[in-house]
Amino acid sequence: MSEAGLPRSFYLATESIKDKIFEPPFDNAQGRQRSQRNKLKTILKSSMDKKIDKSEVIKVARLARLELTNQEIDEFAGQLNAIIDYVERMNKLNTEGVEPLAHCLPINNVFREDIVKQSLGTEKTLANAPQQDGQFFKVPKILEES
Repeated sequence: MSEAGLPRSFYLATESIKDKIFEPPFDNAQGRQRSQRNKLKTILKSSMDKKIDKSEVIKVARLARLELTNQEIDEFAGQLNAIIDYVERMNKLNTEGVEPLAHCLPINNVFREDIVKQSLGTEKTLANAPQQDGQFFKVPKILEES
């Protein structure tokens, strides 16, 4: 695994051909986007063909300064491979024409409008204060003076 958390094969694949990914093969923008998307899908597919092994889990654990038992290493390798398998299944879906989402539900502001209202006033506000000093609440010191 690379420092970014992606499989090492993905990191190496993108580094070796990053100059070739975004070269414009078409004159129109839509064809250029389609070509770039297809190239990226090919890279992702080839990088996900490789599974995460124990040595990559150990390397990431070392980078994160984590001490893992052999059981945890096996468990994490299995979990990470399950995630990659799931992403592979998601990559097989036809997403042509589907707009990207920031959130699955429409987001509406739930705050009320700011309305100016009459305040309580100093007397009512301080009425239940255990201690007061003029117009202020009096609270115990928590810091010592130096």
